[in-house]
Amino acid sequence: MKHNKLAGFIASVLSVCLFAGAVFNISPASVSADKKAITIKLNKKNITIKKGEKFKLKAKVAPDNCKVTWKSSKKKIASVSKKGKVTAKTVGKSKITATASYKAHGKKYSAKAVCKVTVKPAGKSNQNNPAPSETAAAINNPQKGNDNVDKIVPITSITAKDTIDLKIGETNKIEPAIEPKEAGLSDCTITNTKDYVASVGADGTITAKYPGITVITIAAKSNAGINCSFRVRVTDDFAPPEGFDKENPDIEHGSLEGFNYPSDYRSGGTAHALAWFPPGYDTNKQYNLLFCLHGGMDNEYYWTGDNGGTNDGCSGDNVLDNLYAEGLMEDTIVVFTSGVINYDANKDYPNLKNDPPIGSDWINHYLLEYEILNNLLPYMREQYPVMEGAEHTAICGLSMGCGQSYEIGFKNPDVFDYIGGFSAGPFEGADQQFVLSEEDAEVMNNTVKLFFFMTGEKDDLRDDSMRKFIKTCDGYGLNHVFYEVPKYGHEDACWDRCLYAFMKYAFK
Repeated sequence: MKHNKLAGFIASVLSVCLFAGAVFNISPASVSADKKAITIKLNKKNITIKKGEKFKLKAKVAPDNCKVTWKSSKKKIASVSKKGKVTAKTVGKSKITATASYKAHGKKYSAKAVCKVTVKPAGKSNQNNPAPSETAAAINNPQKGNDNVDKIVPITSITAKDTIDLKIGETNKIEPAIEPKEAGLSDCTITNTKDYVASVGADGTITAKYPGITVITIAAKSNAGINCSFRVRVTDDFAPPEGFDKENPDIEHGSLEGFNYPSDYRSGGTAHALAWFPPGYDTNKQYNLLFCLHGGMDNEYYWTGDNGGTNDGCSGDNVLDNLYAEGLMEDTIVVFTSGVINYDANKDYPNLKNDPPIGSDWINHYLLEYEILNNLLPYMREQYPVMEGAEHTAICGLSMGCGQSYEIGFKNPDVFDYIGGFSAGPFEGADQQFVLSEEDAEVMNNTVKLFFFMTGEKDDLRDDSMRKFIKTCDGYGLNHVFYEVPKYGHEDACWDRCLYAFMKYAFK
């Protein structure tokens, strides 16, 4: 009798379990079906583009709720943004991998698709562009003749302004002086070095889009040797709104957490840092990564340590909270670490290059570069959901941290796409080793998207070395943005405003 009751009880339990499995769809077969169902397909399997050009890859995925991430096998040749925009940087070949992933039943599933990218020198043919029509061929080769095509007027000279200044969203019409007078822009070709900074249409309309400098060249179709080039310098209204650095009780706040990480460069083998995580931080999402460096004689707490006085700590966490609440910054994890590492001449440090520090007082500051590259950056990518690639990595700093940001960023342009320096004194006097020629500037222009130099209007620390450095960079044609914060000097209120301006454009 007991056996019959037990058998009946077991049968009832099994029935309930089977019913629950049917209702909640937790059978192994359904999991396999989910895994099998995920697909991703790109609009191109192979592309050939010229150096400096861009191409938008599009991914078709199933199911629709998949998260798509992008990665380049050789970022120095062709980089890819988080939205699939490929930028050709130098001649060579690379592979762009798109990964579609999602979670179901506690497991993560993914599928990949690859596009092969070939980058050709500028001026060579592009397989992604259609073949020239007969009309286009006749225009570019007027000697062939075509009665149905307007003849190109031979141009003898083209001149234009040296620089056009625009704010984001503004437009301007190119009005070069072209000789003879019957010639016009239709008799010219127009090229542009940085389309993301400002675009230019066939009719000569320039539209400002992103802070920086682009160079537009107008050349005669009849003779490309007759041309002129000018700069379009794009800025914005970088002044923050009232209360941007104050704690706002009406918005969600990010979290500020301390953590330890291994270090090959500090005594004891470990280091401490703080990390700001945006509101709604989710380990299933992916984030950009910013390293934010403090000034001399301070530590990792300075950027978020405002005590209500003057120069007693910045309000970086409030600035980030407010930016995020306004939808003005991308999903980003911000790391504040200590920039002072005592240098021991008797110690054999790993992975150091033969590049001695700038000036004797820099000796305890220059090891931070190697710690970030070899310890902290790999640690963040391993422990947190941060995206790889220079397009997802930035560095900025104030005062001493400004100098460190320049040194680390300029020496590693393949690691950081966004570099911000806040307030004077990055070098001793005007001495620097990063931009010494037009060739140096071109390398930076081809790899880094945003150089943002900011200082207080009343800041002239270290004999005004920042402004001297910027003048040098400008002379060599570096794509950069310079902004003087009105009314402020070498102080916290200035640096909070710098962080606000920088983060409005980083990772965009």
